[in-house]
Amino acid sequence: MGNICCWGQHSIQTCKDIQIVCPNYKSQFHTSSDYQRTTGDLSLSNLDNFSLSCANPFKLPQRIRWRKGDLIGEGSYAKVYQCINLDSGEIFAIKSIKFESLEWGNEWKQINQEINLLKDINHKNIIKYYQTDIDYCKQTVDIVVEYVSNGTLKKLINKYGKLEIGIIRNYAKQILNGLVYIHDKRIIHRDLKPANILITGDGIIKLTDFGSSKKIDKNKSRNKTGSMKGSPYWMAPEIALKKGHSISSDIWSLGCVIIDMATGKPPWSNYSQYTKDVLKMLRSLNHLPDIPNTDPNLEDFIRACLKRNPRERPTAKQLLGHKFLANYHAEVENVKIK
Repeated sequence: MGNICCWGQHSIQTCKDIQIVCPNYKSQFHTSSDYQRTTGDLSLSNLDNFSLSCANPFKLPQRIRWRKGDLIGEGSYAKVYQCINLDSGEIFAIKSIKFESLEWGNEWKQINQEINLLKDINHKNIIKYYQTDIDYCKQTVDIVVEYVSNGTLKKLINKYGKLEIGIIRNYAKQILNGLVYIHDKRIIHRDLKPANILITGDGIIKLTDFGSSKKIDKNKSRNKTGSMKGSPYWMAPEIALKKGHSISSDIWSLGCVIIDMATGKPPWSNYSQYTKDVLKMLRSLNHLPDIPNTDPNLEDFIRACLKRNPRERPTAKQLLGHKFLANYHAEVENVKIK
């Protein structure tokens, strides 16, 4: 597999689903060597591994031709747009990342990693990936994924407030199904929260935003880095303590998401100094977020997720057998966002 050097020494790994859109050079490109000689600011190798679109493109595999529509979401370095397939009329979503918003090195590596993780994922409860387009004219990386029209769990909670037990049970089961799938692949999501959980009109959960995700080496149980990936309200204490991420870090985050659904607000939300106070509480051995006591099985489920020692937390697969989910059935009320 070859490399695309985005500018200078910074590269994105190439594959068949990545298309490079370059400036309209005057030269006629007939072979990869012609292209390589003409583009002074790009260093490309092994062009057979990806599709290239120029003034005179090489033969391309079938791809989605799209036009950007409304802005539907925005993060720290990316914007998400609705887009339309110009051939079929199907609606997709595009995560658009500006080159200028990225620091060279680690962030380019993270985008490359996100694309490779998404390519390897195929599950009902996880957002579906289609292709990536890198546009040097507009200086953007555009990741094309499935569009989910009814928005996020965060939007649903903001609109409806705390959710009924049956809905919580339904969504928890689906989130766990998605976690079992990625954890079996040794992938840690690292930013599980209501804003990164989408819901279809039929009440189907879709985990999204794998921009912070990491695949653990087979010989390691933990990704030991000093980084604090994630959002403080849903962050596991070992991450706040900079002890590294593990698969069980996602389980803590799941417990916090359940609190969010059961109370209508995030854990720790009573603290005024959001980041400072929450991280202080997470680093303390004496504090847990307030746990709702409306249902004993729900409370027990949350407490199992929020064990301070990550080794004491159950796996996603074990939680599927928890008594809180024992009476789960598919015919629960679906909540639609209008």
